Order: sequence, then structure tokens, then C-alpha cells
Amino acid sequence: MFKVFGPHTDTARAPLNRTTDDLLVVNVLHCGPASKIILYENSQRYFLDARPPPKEKDDTGLLEVSRNSIIRPGITATTQELPNGGLVILDGRFFSTIIQGVVIEVAFADEKELKEWNRMLYPDSTLLKNMVQSMDTEKIKMNIKFGPVETPK
Repeated sequence: MFKVFGPHTDTARAPLNRTTDDLLVVNVLHCGPASKIILYENSQRYFLDARPPPKEKDDTGLLEVSRNSIIRPGITATTQELPNGGLVILDGRFFSTIIQGVVIEVAFADEKELKEWNRMLYPDSTLLKNMVQSMDTEKIKMNIKFGPVETPK
């Protein structure tokens, strides 16, 4: 997964629910300057029954729960202010909320997990196809398909 996200103040998001003890995804948050995020410490230890967003919302590729429902015994919300931006490297079952700023999320998945994911739709561009093809190797797989992409109005 490689996506750009802005604030989502009502939800906590992660690529995975806890369904196994195996670490199947590493999620890297590349936080822009003046970002503010909430990290839900120990959230990776609990099955939170997170779901994809409703159909009327954008498909983020992430699972989400409401911020109100994630707080429970054992999970602590910690706010991180990143005036200069920064990197946050998380277990893919660890939930976060973007309060302010822009975050690029890159998820690295185990091959068996990657097979379960929908491919990301990217614009059908020869240059972009060549770049993706050069990155797709035996050990690093790109989960992308090319086609017409609607731009927000």
C-alpha cells in the first residue's frame, strides 16, 4: 500500500485486525511537517473488529473503528506532535489517527497477506508502468493495477 492521507479525526485506522500472532504487515507513516497523530499503544494486541469504511466514503485500503470505541482497558491513546514531520514504523495491527497534517502511508506485507489485498489503481501511464516494473522483484512485489483513475472534483 502506498497512499496519502489527511486528517481523519473520528476514526482510528490500521491495515489489519489482530487475527494471528504473526507480524504480517509493517506500516510506515511518513508524516509531513506540522503533523499531529494519535497512536493507540497496545492496539496491536487486541482484536478490534475494524472494518473497511462505508461505501459512501473513499476506500482507504485501511480498516477503521471509531475513536470512541478503540479506548478500552489495555489501550492507551498517545498524541504525537511532529513539527518537523518524521517517520513512525508500526506493526500493521497498530491503530492510529491523523489529527492534523498529511501522512504518506507505505505498508509492507508478507506475501501470503498481500494475496488477500485488492490491487491499488494507478493512472495508465507508460512512465509509471516502467517505474513499477523496475521495483517489482522476486522479494518485493508491487500490488498495483493500471487503468482510468477518477480525479476528485
